[in-house]
Amino acid sequence: MSTPATVVVQEIGSNVVQVATPGPQGPTGPQGNPGPTGSQGPFGGPTGPTGTAGNNGATGPTGPAVTTVDSLNIKYDQTSSEQSAGVTPTNYAYPAGDIRRYGATPTVDCTSILTTAASCNSSVLFVSGAWVVSSTAAIPAGVILEALPGATFTGAGAAAAGFITGSNVSYSQFIEPHTATSEYASQFFFRNADQTSGPVGNTLSALNVTTNVASGVTNFEWNILGIMNNHATAGENVGAYFQGNKYSTGPTWGATIQAIEVNNVNNPSTGLIGLEVDNNSNGTDTNNSRIGIDVVNSRKLAGGVPSGPATVTAFGYRLQNNGDGSDSVTTFGFSCWNTNVNFAFDCATSAVSQGAVRMGYGQSHLYDINGVNKLICNGANVGIDYQVSNVAQVRLIYNGTNGGIGINTAGVMTQIIGPQQSTSVSSASFAVNSGTAVNTASTFDGYTVPQIVKAMRLHGLLA
Repeated sequence: MSTPATVVVQEIGSNVVQVATPGPQGPTGPQGNPGPTGSQGPFGGPTGPTGTAGNNGATGPTGPAVTTVDSLNIKYDQTSSEQSAGVTPTNYAYPAGDIRRYGATPTVDCTSILTTAASCNSSVLFVSGAWVVSSTAAIPAGVILEALPGATFTGAGAAAAGFITGSNVSYSQFIEPHTATSEYASQFFFRNADQTSGPVGNTLSALNVTTNVASGVTNFEWNILGIMNNHATAGENVGAYFQGNKYSTGPTWGATIQAIEVNNVNNPSTGLIGLEVDNNSNGTDTNNSRIGIDVVNSRKLAGGVPSGPATVTAFGYRLQNNGDGSDSVTTFGFSCWNTNVNFAFDCATSAVSQGAVRMGYGQSHLYDINGVNKLICNGANVGIDYQVSNVAQVRLIYNGTNGGIGINTAGVMTQIIGPQQSTSVSSASFAVNSGTAVNTASTFDGYTVPQIVKAMRLHGLLA
């Protein structure tokens, strides 16, 4: 049997130096030759005993001494990836991927060294220091460049690789200069939330990013900033995307944005904005391609195409107050504020089955900022008023059977148009006057003069 290899360690002062690793024990020697056959007895004696086994082979040679690289003897051997790429590290004190392993030092251009490190690692690490990358390094697809806090970058090559450059930039950076084919994500987090014993109502998350902004800070602190620079001519490229998949009966949100005013303030002079959507562009838009908020309601998608049974969505946009009643008031439910709008509300291209706008009795259409001029429906079987300073000037009348139009005359609503009359209307009284060119028997389109006068009185055209 062979014995395990051992490490021989020699201590020199305060340093620990690995000196040698003996080789394994040599193999067992060959079987010894049989002993001589005993002499034959007078009546036939037994055969002589077999000779003893040979001795074990000599112990193998001692392994070569290991070069001391630092006081703790930290040594990272050459990796198979480095061997395949033909890369020989220059400093084995650093692990694979660390830019210093291949000879890089801060303040010295490391363009070629970055190319070397990226050729044999899936990620390249820059620790704290002032790194210089003067020209573009060759970074294979899928290789990640990571900078720890305190690492700063200068040079055109650093910017080309994706690093934020400048001496005042010292935060962590995670860069993927070139994505691999069909790469799902540069970083992937998965959280399987299967603990059911915790308190009800706890808010837990796969990723929690919190920024505390101290009093007196004048910077613009943005807790999470996502920027997409889209140069593509096709595809669907999104700056941020959230999806909530509802598999059971639990309420599900795709995204929730909440702004909380912690301190009670009347008439604040600075904003509390729940959501701001900015579209910045130049030029016309005859194709209606620039959209601030696009709410898309459809059936579930299969291969990007809506499919399955028909669906109904109750609200495309809903404003509510979380059941807070009259203690929560919204001044403007929808407002086009200090802007230029062609159509403030447009449903001309939609199939509207019940009403483009639905309002309740007593609710007004206002036609100026102070609400002096307005239209208001006063209730069933009453009518719609055009009011000025809350006084009806014109009324569209409907009494449940017939309609008409009334006007305000000296403060009195007088009906001027009522139900259309027929020739069966009773005649007006007739007073004889000079001349007989027209008499009560004369007709105009089948109506006699007395009938015309009576109809005009009924419609308020004559007193």
